[in-house]
Amino acid sequence: MAVSRYEGPSLRALSWRAVAAGLVVVAAGTVGLVFWLLDVAGDDPARRLDAIRTAFTAGLTTGGTLALLLTARRQWLQERTQIHSEHVAEDNAERAERIAAANLHDANERRTTELYIKAADQLGSVKAPVRLAGLYALERLGQEDPRQRQMVAKIVCSYLRMPPSAFASRPISSSASGDDLAALQDGELEGRAELEVRKAAQGLLTEHLSPGNAELHWPEVDAVDLTGAHLEDFSLQRASLKSLTLNNATFVGESWFTEIACDLLLVQGVTVRGPIDFRGATLNGNAWFAGSRFEASVRFNTDEFFAGTHFVGFASFRGCAFDGRANFSGARLSGGADFTGSRFEPGLGDPGFGEVIVENPVMESPEVGHDRSVWPEGWSMVTGASGSARLRRRRRRSSHQTLEG
Repeated sequence: MAVSRYEGPSLRALSWRAVAAGLVVVAAGTVGLVFWLLDVAGDDPARRLDAIRTAFTAGLTTGGTLALLLTARRQWLQERTQIHSEHVAEDNAERAERIAAANLHDANERRTTELYIKAADQLGSVKAPVRLAGLYALERLGQEDPRQRQMVAKIVCSYLRMPPSAFASRPISSSASGDDLAALQDGELEGRAELEVRKAAQGLLTEHLSPGNAELHWPEVDAVDLTGAHLEDFSLQRASLKSLTLNNATFVGESWFTEIACDLLLVQGVTVRGPIDFRGATLNGNAWFAGSRFEASVRFNTDEFFAGTHFVGFASFRGCAFDGRANFSGARLSGGADFTGSRFEPGLGDPGFGEVIVENPVMESPEVGHDRSVWPEGWSMVTGASGSARLRRRRRRSSHQTLEG
């Protein structure tokens, strides 16, 4: 319990000389009172005895009062001394706690710095197991200290942005020497080992950015930058991010972004060589897919498992090449879209634009010029009486007629 500090006037210590002077004054006063009362009492013995008794009673009373005052003063001084001692102890304890906290903070900072330096050295090793050890050391650091999680994610993303160190395979001629064969085999082994390291790095992001396991989820990570990364079988399902940058990345295998929530999505100039899935995603800000090439299927549609992708902001598919099946059926466009120059491979099925929900038909692009939405070639927007809008395929009635909705 906190003790209030005494802030009143301080008392000076009494000297023995002062105490003796006080006793002399009391004794002198008592003697003087005796002589005065005897003089008043006259020669009557009974009255003279009462006078002496009264004088000594008054003296004892005065002395007792002074003793009581001295005792009270001593008690007051003892209480003030106790309070001062308690405050000194509190101040010393607080100072010790601050020093201990500062020492602990410094020790943690030094340990964190040492772990970062060691992990960076390990990630730069030519040996794949050492690089894996560096990744797992960073993961442990982020798991133990939430303040470091965004930095750990940045380092992992930086590693994935570096070009893979796999050696390109080359044909073996009949005249190849033993040294050439050994070098080629070593290069292939290093390539496979590097792939395992990169998949471990991808798995670290997948595991800690998806909220499926509360103990492993890192909600402190809100920005991921994988510009130019080479990603294989990549997944960020159900992740919640403020920004996700995948510009100029290459996706191989299956890629999963189902039910992701993202404020700003940058997927410009990517090459997707396997199926990629955005079903159930909520893109709260603008989404930029411009200049990307989808060589396999891409899904934004709704089905029995997921809702269609919700483009809350503007969606740009300018100059995209859909070489595989694209499915937009049931997607929601709340902020407009731009399909200028986008190309869909014919013969791969209906991309489902007839089932796209256009919530704001007059939405403009946030880019310079603020152009209106541009729909895929052969499609136009029709607004109903209720204000709802749908995309409708334009058809040619005859070779001499213009296109109609």
